[in-house]
Amino acid sequence: MKPFYRTILFFTFSLCVSNNLTAEPIDTIFSQQRADYIEAFRAENPEPIVKHYDAGVRLMPEGNPTVFSSNHAQLYFKAFFERFDIQRYDRTLAEVVDMGTQIAEFGFFTLDIASPSGVKKGIEGKYMNLWKKQRDGTFKVVADIWNFDKPIEGLTFSGELTFPKVPSTRTAMQVRVAVDSPLLVELAAYSLFVSNAVMTRNKNQIWRINSDDVILYPNYSKVLRGINEVKAFWGVQMDKIGPFSFVENRFDKVDVLGDYIVQYDNHIVSWQDRANLNVNGINTGKHIRIWKRDGSGHLRNYRRISAYDN
Repeated sequence: MKPFYRTILFFTFSLCVSNNLTAEPIDTIFSQQRADYIEAFRAENPEPIVKHYDAGVRLMPEGNPTVFSSNHAQLYFKAFFERFDIQRYDRTLAEVVDMGTQIAEFGFFTLDIASPSGVKKGIEGKYMNLWKKQRDGTFKVVADIWNFDKPIEGLTFSGELTFPKVPSTRTAMQVRVAVDSPLLVELAAYSLFVSNAVMTRNKNQIWRINSDDVILYPNYSKVLRGINEVKAFWGVQMDKIGPFSFVENRFDKVDVLGDYIVQYDNHIVSWQDRANLNVNGINTGKHIRIWKRDGSGHLRNYRRISAYDN
């Protein structure tokens, strides 16, 4: 066989082998990662989690500002395991949104911990892992975010979940995306729409950005499925929240994936307690929102998960 044809044959064979090696079903990858995540918490060892992360992963935990990079994420989990005794951790799948080169995996977790003082806390919450296809065909987690179903005494807006020695970023205080295209103008308009609705506590306005089949994974709430549940939620929530002197929603990253758009949101709010106006504060948080265009071409909020910074 001539050298040229040997080279072509070898190259073709290599491609086939490579494709076979990276063609592992995505549900198998997710199952293994969930098992590794559970093992990591139970063993209090970050390695099984971090090995699934992209080097530039964005870790968005409840109670701590965003952590960038797998190295810093490892420091976060190490600090978490040093502070808390992990007594139980479980993780179950809720749904998968396949967006081609990125896949959003949503699920639930339960966590039992004991603080250094011995106080035990049981936590239930929701998570999303955003997976991105790599050049070799494998998938890595590029964003990991979770929140709690309800406020936990001692963990709500407190320092117990914040780790000052772990490099972290309040993305709400950082540079936002430059609004320089029709799509970004559209997204910026929605951000202003949401800010105005919250600021004015307009329960008849805020739910209208969502698709009929929307699913929201909000912090301090159960999962909301469908536009009717979202509408009912805001009908109650707007009567609970106190007055705001400032509300701003912004975003610092957008990925366009065909009909889907992944938006990294954040917010700043200056609030007062409804029962005692002398109690007030400023808080920041982060979100991942998945938009999808409906049949008429309108952009609609399809999925969203949120977490507070602290």
